[in-house]
Parts: sequence; structure tokens; C-alpha cells
Amino acid sequence: MDVAPSIISIEHVSKDDPPVALFYRGEAPVVGSSPKDPTHSGVMGIKLAERLKAAEVDVVLVHPGQSHPKYASSTDYLIDRLSSGQP
Repeated sequence: MDVAPSIISIEHVSKDDPPVALFYRGEAPVVGSSPKDPTHSGVMGIKLAERLKAAEVDVVLVHPGQSHPKYASSTDYLIDRLSSGQP
């Protein structure tokens, strides 16, 4: 029995998920490449963000090559979310 799909976050995305912010450093992710640590790479972030958007979940994705106009860091995101009263 393959348990991998049951423990991978991308397989559990649903419309009722809370907002998600994903921040990556290092090399710019390239979908189709083989990063050293695929589970924690920007490539996984890109694919997870796609799945979250498809489920209409609020998602912020920042990685080398893709900035965000409002959030330069996870700290900026958290301060904004916690001080605005947004879920």
C-alpha cells in the first residue's frame, strides 16, 4: 500500500482550507526540474498554489523570480493578516 499520497499536503487541499502563505528562498523554481529537496522546494510551492487557487483558497506565493506587491516576507504577511482581522 502506497501511503505517500495520504501524507502529502497537496493531496488534501479543499475549499474550506484557511488562507496559505508560501515563501521560498534559494534558486528560482523551475517546474519540471529535479530540486535537491522536492518536498520543500519552490516547485512544490508553485504546484500547491495552483491546487489552492483551483479550490478558491486565498494563497500568497513568493519565491525568487516572483515577488508579491504587498508582502516581502512571511512577517509582513502575518502582521497584515493578524492586524486586519482577516481569517
